[in-house]
Amino acid sequence: MQNEAMTRVVLQVFNQMERRDQVTWNSMITAEAQFGHFNEALLLFPRMQESGFKSDRFNLGSILTASSGLTDVEMGRELHGHLVRNFLDFDVILGSALVDMYSKCRLVEEACKVFERLLERNEVSYNALIARCVLEGNVDEALNLYHDIQLLDNIQPDQFTFTTLLTLCANQRNDYGGKQIHAHLIRRTSMQNIIIDTELVHMYAESGRLNYAREIFNSMGERNAYSWNSMIEGYEQNNQIEEAVQLFQQMQLNGIQPDCFSLTSMLSSSINLSAAHKWREIHAFIVRNTMEEEGVLKSCL
Repeated sequence: MQNEAMTRVVLQVFNQMERRDQVTWNSMITAEAQFGHFNEALLLFPRMQESGFKSDRFNLGSILTASSGLTDVEMGRELHGHLVRNFLDFDVILGSALVDMYSKCRLVEEACKVFERLLERNEVSYNALIARCVLEGNVDEALNLYHDIQLLDNIQPDQFTFTTLLTLCANQRNDYGGKQIHAHLIRRTSMQNIIIDTELVHMYAESGRLNYAREIFNSMGERNAYSWNSMIEGYEQNNQIEEAVQLFQQMQLNGIQPDCFSLTSMLSSSINLSAAHKWREIHAFIVRNTMEEEGVLKSCL
């Protein structure tokens, strides 16, 4: 909300300016795109051109970001044509933004064509293609891209790379690929944090490797609701109901408020335990916290 209010104030000042230069236009377009005001960014772009200022790699990158955010493939293709005509499609930043735009629009072939034409690649272009693999459920291709990052282009994967790969392995219950990523993370101590550790817990829990998941969970210096939910859901899905219930209680003792995901797992566990009293306890908690209308919980109740 603070960023939103700040952007509105900046826009108001911008609109009141009698004279604006290229830097002013670029800054305003970039701010709108960065704060997720994609339509506003797209509206500013033609206003800038009508005022006699040209497009450049800075404002074009922001407009591509806006097109990606809206999955506006028509605008994206127009920009792609403009980049080709001006020999800018080889630019690593703009080319990576194109790959990201086509990937988010699920236009796999176009994304790959742009990627192959890039004279230089960075983690953004690779991450865009890896994220596309998540949509397709293609673990093998994602792992190949991951290895290419390091071997062909000597780029260090970032946190987004690792979390995306672990999410893909979790979705596909592919602990073989997940273990490869885990092995690399062990050597990258700088990448060991609550976000990465939680994704590892989630990946192993989804793959049924509960011992691995619990070992990582226990070693975490800090846990969030997603960490607890991943472990609880893993136990529930693998019919280790007593462990799920114990962890649910421990979560509350640690000051973490149950949400609709942990409560859904507990409702399922109560049914499997045939424990009517436990089901009533959870139902009472849901009522006290006015959560009956939550979509997932409503279907369970």
